Amino acid sequence: MNSLRDVLDRIPPARAAGLTEVPPVDDPRDRRRRRVLAGVTAGALAAIGGLHAAWGVGVSWPARDRVSLAHQVVGSERVPPPAACFAVTGALTAAGALVLARTSTDDRARWLGHLGTAGIAAVLGLRGLGGLVGSGLLRTGHPEYRRRDVAVYSPLCLALAAAVIMVRRVPGSSAAARPGSGRPGRARGRRRAGPTAP
Repeated sequence: MNSLRDVLDRIPPARAAGLTEVPPVDDPRDRRRRRVLAGVTAGALAAIGGLHAAWGVGVSWPARDRVSLAHQVVGSERVPPPAACFAVTGALTAAGALVLARTSTDDRARWLGHLGTAGIAAVLGLRGLGGLVGSGLLRTGHPEYRRRDVAVYSPLCLALAAAVIMVRRVPGSSAAARPGSGRPGRARGRRRAGPTAP
């Protein structure tokens, strides 16, 4: 114990070593707000995934029948096969889990969420922009689908993409070290102020 204390006492502080202090991981209040945002975003993704699962087992809601459902959610005459619906359910469920992982207290989960949410935000953003171009400008697909796509589907995808980006950019946690690095975060803004201490 004494030898360990002696070693720690010999380590110079950041300022004495000519380095700026490492910033804190993030503000606790901001962390709580972002965890709430992550929960809401993950819940929305899970709800949309559950709706796709319902369509996969034959539910027509919110349309009156399967043909009307295809017009409203796909823009074609037929609803996609169950396998496609369940695949979307799985993808959205996994996306929600990664969004929650981004605000985890576990370093490995947070790093996995950091990687995954980048792809999630990109996919949702491209879907939103693509829908506005395809349905709003090019006017492809069934008229009922185009109307809903411009009014609901595409804006919802863009809103979810923005929420994922906000969750991903938790102050300081983006500087979290890779698993196994042994450091709580990257020391940004380090500069030498003079000769380093031995």
